[in-house]
Amino acid sequence: MPQIQAYAFPWRDGRFKVRGLDSGIYSVFVNAGNGYQDTTINNVSVTVGKETDLGTITLHK
Repeated sequence: MPQIQAYAFPWRDGRFKVRGLDSGIYSVFVNAGNGYQDTTINNVSVTVGKETDLGTITLHK
């Protein structure tokens, strides 16, 4: 299975949007920076035409 990479930059309030993904199951990698640990959220179900809410992503130092 090919690896698909898409990028998003957060708005000031922390929200972000990724466009152009096909429907499927994805892993979301958060490159935290600023002294926080990176994190990965697995099994994120995406459906074309619908928003996927990941809820609050808590980053740890």
